[in-house]
Amino acid sequence: MVFRCLTVLLSLLLLPIISVSSHAPCLTTLPSNPQFVPPAPYPTDASDGFWYGSDVLWTRLPFRGDWATAGKMGQKLFVWSRGYDWRTARQPQLIVTGKRLDGNAPPIAVAGGTNAGIGGMYAMLIMVHFPTGGCWELTAYHEGHALTFVVSVANGE
Repeated sequence: MVFRCLTVLLSLLLLPIISVSSHAPCLTTLPSNPQFVPPAPYPTDASDGFWYGSDVLWTRLPFRGDWATAGKMGQKLFVWSRGYDWRTARQPQLIVTGKRLDGNAPPIAVAGGTNAGIGGMYAMLIMVHFPTGGCWELTAYHEGHALTFVVSVANGE
Protein backbone atom coordinates (compact mmCIF):
# COMPACT_ATOMS: atom_id res chain seq x y z
CA MET A 1 0.00 0.00 0.00
CA VAL A 2 2.79 2.41 0.92
CA PHE A 3 4.62 1.52 -2.29
CA ARG A 4 1.50 2.23 -4.36
CA CYS A 5 1.05 5.63 -2.67
CA LEU A 6 4.70 6.51 -3.25
CA THR A 7 4.43 5.48 -6.91
CA VAL A 8 1.35 7.66 -7.43
CA LEU A 9 2.95 10.58 -5.58
CA LEU A 10 6.18 10.27 -7.57
CA SER A 11 4.30 10.15 -10.88
CA LEU A 12 2.33 13.27 -9.91
CA LEU A 13 5.54 15.09 -8.99
CA LEU A 14 7.26 14.10 -12.25
CA LEU A 15 4.27 14.84 -14.49
CA PRO A 16 4.93 18.61 -14.69
CA ILE A 17 8.61 17.96 -15.47
CA ILE A 18 7.79 15.50 -18.22
CA SER A 19 5.04 17.60 -19.78
CA VAL A 20 7.11 20.79 -20.08
CA SER A 21 10.31 19.14 -21.25
CA SER A 22 11.40 20.62 -24.57
CA HIS A 23 14.07 17.98 -25.04
CA ALA A 24 11.70 15.28 -26.25
CA PRO A 25 12.72 13.94 -29.64
CA CYS A 26 10.74 15.01 -32.67
CA LEU A 27 9.26 11.93 -34.30
CA THR A 28 9.77 13.10 -37.88
CA THR A 29 8.21 11.37 -40.86
CA LEU A 30 10.16 8.35 -42.08
CA PRO A 31 10.11 6.70 -45.51
CA SER A 32 7.20 4.36 -46.07
CA ASN A 33 7.79 0.65 -46.51
CA PRO A 34 7.85 -0.05 -49.37
CA GLN A 35 9.33 3.34 -50.16
CA PHE A 36 7.18 5.59 -52.36
CA VAL A 37 8.53 6.24 -55.86
CA PRO A 38 6.96 9.02 -57.95
CA PRO A 39 5.06 7.81 -61.02
CA ALA A 40 6.66 8.10 -64.46
CA PRO A 41 7.65 10.52 -65.97
CA TYR A 42 8.40 12.40 -62.72
CA PRO A 43 11.97 12.49 -61.33
CA THR A 44 12.73 9.59 -58.99
CA ASP A 45 16.15 10.65 -57.63
CA ALA A 46 15.67 12.00 -54.13
CA SER A 47 19.43 12.56 -53.51
CA ASP A 48 19.87 13.12 -49.76
CA GLY A 49 16.23 12.51 -48.92
CA PHE A 50 13.24 10.36 -49.77
CA TRP A 51 9.95 10.74 -51.60
CA TYR A 52 6.89 10.78 -49.38
CA GLY A 53 3.22 10.68 -50.32
CA SER A 54 1.09 8.98 -52.94
CA ASP A 55 0.55 9.15 -56.70
CA VAL A 56 -1.79 12.12 -56.24
CA LEU A 57 0.36 14.29 -53.92
CA TRP A 58 3.99 13.93 -52.82
CA THR A 59 7.09 15.77 -51.65
CA ARG A 60 10.75 15.08 -50.89
CA LEU A 61 11.77 14.97 -47.23
CA PRO A 62 15.26 14.83 -45.69
CA PHE A 63 16.38 11.49 -44.21
CA ARG A 64 17.19 13.10 -40.86
CA GLY A 65 13.88 14.98 -40.74
CA ASP A 66 15.67 18.28 -40.08
CA TRP A 67 14.71 21.34 -42.08
CA ALA A 68 17.42 23.95 -42.12
CA THR A 69 15.58 27.22 -42.47
CA ALA A 70 16.56 30.22 -44.48
CA GLY A 71 16.64 33.56 -42.66
CA LYS A 72 13.51 34.44 -40.72
CA MET A 73 12.54 30.76 -40.35
CA GLY A 74 11.49 30.15 -43.96
CA GLN A 75 11.62 26.92 -45.95
CA LYS A 76 10.68 26.21 -49.56
CA LEU A 77 8.25 23.32 -49.93
CA PHE A 78 7.99 21.54 -53.28
CA VAL A 79 4.81 19.52 -53.82
CA TRP A 80 4.12 17.36 -56.86
CA SER A 81 0.77 16.12 -58.11
CA ARG A 82 0.14 13.71 -60.96
CA GLY A 83 -1.23 15.64 -63.92
CA TYR A 84 -0.45 19.07 -62.47
CA ASP A 85 -0.15 21.49 -65.41
CA TRP A 86 1.81 24.64 -64.65
CA ARG A 87 0.64 26.25 -67.90
CA THR A 88 -3.00 26.30 -66.79
CA ALA A 89 -2.29 26.79 -63.07
CA ARG A 90 0.10 29.75 -62.99
CA GLN A 91 -0.66 30.14 -59.29
CA PRO A 92 -1.36 26.71 -57.80
CA GLN A 93 -4.34 26.17 -55.55
CA LEU A 94 -2.05 24.89 -52.80
CA ILE A 95 -2.71 25.39 -49.09
CA VAL A 96 -0.24 24.45 -46.36
CA THR A 97 -1.15 24.42 -42.67
CA GLY A 98 1.06 23.60 -39.73
CA LYS A 99 1.05 23.19 -35.99
CA ARG A 100 3.89 22.86 -33.55
CA LEU A 101 3.80 19.55 -31.71
CA ASP A 102 6.36 20.13 -28.97
CA GLY A 103 5.50 23.57 -27.68
CA ASN A 104 3.38 26.66 -28.06
CA ALA A 105 3.48 28.61 -31.30
CA PRO A 106 0.95 30.25 -33.59
CA PRO A 107 -0.36 27.92 -36.29
CA ILE A 108 0.80 28.25 -39.90
CA ALA A 109 -1.49 28.79 -42.88
CA VAL A 110 -0.25 29.78 -46.34
CA ALA A 111 -1.90 29.56 -49.74
CA GLY A 112 -0.98 30.05 -53.36
CA GLY A 113 2.61 29.56 -54.33
CA THR A 114 4.23 29.33 -57.72
CA ASN A 115 5.67 26.69 -60.06
CA ALA A 116 9.13 25.17 -60.21
CA GLY A 117 10.62 23.11 -63.04
CA ILE A 118 12.67 20.18 -61.77
CA GLY A 119 13.97 17.39 -63.99
CA GLY A 120 11.74 18.42 -66.88
CA MET A 121 8.58 18.22 -64.75
CA TYR A 122 6.83 20.91 -62.74
CA ALA A 123 6.07 21.04 -59.05
CA MET A 124 4.13 23.48 -56.93
CA LEU A 125 6.40 25.62 -54.78
CA ILE A 126 5.41 27.54 -51.68
CA MET A 127 7.43 29.28 -48.94
CA VAL A 128 6.54 28.24 -45.42
CA HIS A 129 7.54 30.57 -42.58
CA PHE A 130 7.80 29.16 -39.07
CA PRO A 131 7.24 31.42 -36.05
CA THR A 132 9.60 29.25 -33.96
CA GLY A 133 11.83 26.25 -34.31
CA GLY A 134 10.62 22.90 -33.05
CA CYS A 135 8.70 19.84 -34.14
CA TRP A 136 6.11 20.78 -36.79
CA GLU A 137 3.31 18.81 -38.41
CA LEU A 138 2.55 20.19 -41.87
CA THR A 139 -0.34 19.36 -44.18
CA ALA A 140 -0.40 20.32 -47.86
CA TYR A 141 -3.83 20.44 -49.53
CA HIS A 142 -4.42 20.42 -53.29
CA GLU A 143 -7.60 19.60 -55.23
CA GLY A 144 -9.23 17.61 -52.45
CA HIS A 145 -6.09 15.68 -51.49
CA ALA A 146 -3.98 16.09 -48.36
CA LEU A 147 -0.40 15.18 -47.52
CA THR A 148 0.68 15.30 -43.85
CA PHE A 149 4.21 14.94 -42.51
CA VAL A 150 6.36 15.94 -39.51
CA VAL A 151 9.68 17.80 -39.67
CA SER A 152 12.08 19.25 -37.14
CA VAL A 153 12.71 22.95 -37.76
CA ALA A 154 15.97 24.48 -36.60
CA ASN A 155 15.90 27.94 -35.06
CA GLY A 156 16.68 30.47 -37.79
CA GLU A 157 18.27 33.87 -37.58
